[in-house]
Amino acid sequence: MAGKAEIAEEVFEFFRPVDNSVVNYIEFDDFKKLATATNTLSQKLLLWLAWDIGENIMSLLQLRKRDFRRQLNPETNEPEYLIDLRKEILKRSRTPRVEITLFTETAELLDVALKNMGDQDLLFSFGQRQAAKFMGQCVNVTGVKCMPTGKSPTFKDLRSSMCCYLLKKGGGLKK
Repeated sequence: MAGKAEIAEEVFEFFRPVDNSVVNYIEFDDFKKLATATNTLSQKLLLWLAWDIGENIMSLLQLRKRDFRRQLNPETNEPEYLIDLRKEILKRSRTPRVEITLFTETAELLDVALKNMGDQDLLFSFGQRQAAKFMGQCVNVTGVKCMPTGKSPTFKDLRSSMCCYLLKKGGGLKK
């Protein structure tokens, strides 16, 4: 994706880099290293959700148990979750919608995390500052760096990384 601003512009509906030329991303194997370096189930789940559905970190931190519906994928018979991204948790410019998890790991972590929660309970008991702190710790432990800049990955970079991953796998662009 480096140097592919015109493609990235179509993929990233609401984010445009200042210099409009470089999109930072990490590869899936590097993401898995980050997820392995977490200390708690909640930390691991937040990373997987950020990667899997590519939503803003602040929106993810406001999710409640009621926002998740488990189902079996009709084609694979594997468990997946429908995640209700409600208007009140999204940035003003974002459209409320339902996203489907793509990775088995996300569904498995959600199965464990949601098991003993009440419908109104928040999925995560920490905020953005704590999330950024544990992300930084995972980056330090693993040494993962963004391409092409070599900077340390952030939750925002996980969003662009998932887009790049899907494009590499043959995913199309929404028109």
